[in-house]
Amino acid sequence: TQLGLSGLAVSGLCRRSRKTRIARRAEPEGEFVQGTSIFADAEKDPFPAGTSPLDLLPNMDFTEEEKKKQEPSEPAMVLEVRGDLVVVRAGKGLFTQDSPGTIACTDSGADAVLLAWKEDIAILQLLAGEAEPGDEARRVEEKFLQTKCSKELRGRILDPQGRSLDGLPMPEEVEMRNVFVIPKPKQVRSNQYRALFTGVQGIDFDVPIGRGQTMLFQGTDPEKDRKYLWPDLLASKPVMGSQKELFVNVVVCRTLDEAEELQSELKARGCWENCTIFVPISDDPASRMIAINAAAAFAEYFGEEGGEGVVLCDFEAMHDVWNVLAELAGQERAARGLLMDPKEEQWVQMQGTVIRESIGERRKFWFRLTNRAINEDGKGSMTLLGWLWEQDGSLQYRLRKAYEMKLEQIEEISRISDEIRAKLVAKVKADAAADGISF
Repeated sequence: TQLGLSGLAVSGLCRRSRKTRIARRAEPEGEFVQGTSIFADAEKDPFPAGTSPLDLLPNMDFTEEEKKKQEPSEPAMVLEVRGDLVVVRAGKGLFTQDSPGTIACTDSGADAVLLAWKEDIAILQLLAGEAEPGDEARRVEEKFLQTKCSKELRGRILDPQGRSLDGLPMPEEVEMRNVFVIPKPKQVRSNQYRALFTGVQGIDFDVPIGRGQTMLFQGTDPEKDRKYLWPDLLASKPVMGSQKELFVNVVVCRTLDEAEELQSELKARGCWENCTIFVPISDDPASRMIAINAAAAFAEYFGEEGGEGVVLCDFEAMHDVWNVLAELAGQERAARGLLMDPKEEQWVQMQGTVIRESIGERRKFWFRLTNRAINEDGKGSMTLLGWLWEQDGSLQYRLRKAYEMKLEQIEEISRISDEIRAKLVAKVKADAAADGISF
């Protein structure tokens, strides 16, 4: 069966996002299950976000005037261009207080969108034109990457800016929404659990998902998962709620051919009219990262209208973009002679936990996407289903390490004879050979 071919894809659940609780308890409605946290009964949150006594570094939101005072005097500079990726050192015109999604331009006439910062190095994706190393880069004031949203854009294939890729006309009225946004605060999040019934027994029974959660799956076979399991998930629909007909299941495909193949499958299942496919402008990781965030913005539109949105995508692009950014930031540090002893790395506070600064930067990068999932008080929800796959050879690598550890443990046993030790070693090697591991 289709489930049998892809059931392993959901067996490796990595994590489930923790539901954020709001200060006031909302009235239960129909399918809602009342929250049980004693903190939810408080009249109000005594410590709004960033002001708790345990916050070592409270939130510091700059006004536009303060932002200009913080801006460096030297201009922001293009350091390197890798295909459609532009690497920029922070400076006057574009610096660390500029948020992802900001549109920037260069002296060579290129337009690009800011994706992320690490230290004072930014990575941008080209939208038009060509950038050259040595160009000055500057933000385009009050201009951000946006996508088109409309209830009439269900049953469509779109690019990250909401433009048609299926040859069909666009609706007359659309709402423009920023592709990259800051996740909503805990004060607007509901603590009432509402189940997302996928119809996939391996998920609903073993790892049930709630509306407004981020769920990360470890898949085993990308082709089978996309061919068999993803259509199952995209065929799901709300079974309860006052606006259960107002929903959308959004998926990010890598290519237009893949999108059209999935479209045919969803049409055969009779659920295409409630689905939307986003396709990146190219197959590079940065373009796919933009498409993922555009899909999230599209689903958020339905959530804010009181409906339910689900986004299905793979997270490999996010992982690849961060690795490139970390590499480039490391090269910049080395060029400046600023290599730091790990023991001297600065410690920072993040959401009540004291962690190393480098880990904090990586978490902020990921949380900016994963925390967009929300079950909003008095409105609808946006649920994020992310996928990662086991890499080639990783299972064999882990098995080898496990058997090597067993052999080391046998060698450390002091109160056994050499004869017994040899038998134990032979037994471990025989088990390893059965798994295809030779010593």
